Amino acid sequence: MNEDVSIGIKTIIEKMNQGFNLMNQKFEEMNQKFEEMNQRFEEVNQRFEEVNQKFDRVDQRFEEVNQKFDRVDQRFKEVNERLDRHEQRLDEHDKRFEEMQRTLVIIEDQVTNKIPALFDGYNANHELYKELEKRVDRLEEKENFNSLKISVLEDKIG
Repeated sequence: MNEDVSIGIKTIIEKMNQGFNLMNQKFEEMNQKFEEMNQRFEEVNQRFEEVNQKFDRVDQRFEEVNQKFDRVDQRFKEVNERLDRHEQRLDEHDKRFEEMQRTLVIIEDQVTNKIPALFDGYNANHELYKELEKRVDRLEEKENFNSLKISVLEDKIG
């Protein structure tokens, strides 16, 4: 019976060794699968790192674009301020122009009203000039006639 026990124990030990060998083999397979998984995780991590770097570059570009937009916004603000100043000046010029137009209308009205009076005055002066010219001509004729009479009288006396 000792032998039977011994054979039974040996059989059990062999089966246990076979079980351990099978477990070792499965453990090795699992280790290999875990290594493959670790390698894949490393690859995924590396890809995530690359993606993160690309996102960092995109973020940097967006920051540069934002800075450029800030500068453009500042320029637009300056241009708007200049346009506002020009609009103010234009408004002032418009007011001046309207004031000048009103003054011009007043002057035109005054001049227009005075033109007939000036024309009438010119005509009156012209008529007076003609009349005076006629009087001068008559006086010159009388002077010439009187000079002739005086000459004739002097000739008779003399």
